[in-house]
Amino acid sequence: MKWYRKQQKVTFNTKPYKITFALFIIIFLLCLAIAQTDTDAEQKPGEYEVKAAFIYNIPPFVTWPPNAMGTHINICVIGDDPFGTALDATEEQTLGDKKMVISRLREPRHLKECHILFISKTDKNRLSQIFNTLKGTSTLTVGDTEGFAQQGVIINFYLVDHKVRLEINEDAARRANLKISSKLLKLSRIVQDADK
Repeated sequence: MKWYRKQQKVTFNTKPYKITFALFIIIFLLCLAIAQTDTDAEQKPGEYEVKAAFIYNIPPFVTWPPNAMGTHINICVIGDDPFGTALDATEEQTLGDKKMVISRLREPRHLKECHILFISKTDKNRLSQIFNTLKGTSTLTVGDTEGFAQQGVIINFYLVDHKVRLEINEDAARRANLKISSKLLKLSRIVQDADK
């Protein structure tokens, strides 16, 4: 199925959570404010706590193909896990009627079970292998390594003055048959494949 054909949106029953765009904006602005105060470091959210919060809040702004998800949203990390316990805070939580499940992987063979895949910088030399494994799937790839978005990772975190920002590769999203909300795109830096 080509990306531009009409899709049936995979919706999230967000009641009673009511995850609205306004709420996402508030979370986004709070994340951008990291390291802007003079409070002690332990009182501020860490970089990977902020990134974990982004990963948790992004799904309502992504359209997956029909039947792409069951009762769970599988969030995977491949390679060294930089999040510590930050991602574990979402384990067993629900987004609407879907439960979050966190998996840490060492080998690519189980990647097709992931709805969201964070690719650690330790696996930057295995990107081609990872992409080949994911071919034909609708996995939202996420990273935080310079150049990842240009190499085909869909969402990549980067820092500006210690603030977490997003860049999005729309070409990579189309290849995965995913549609990113225009509202999220407006908050992000748009990049293209490196070979364009």
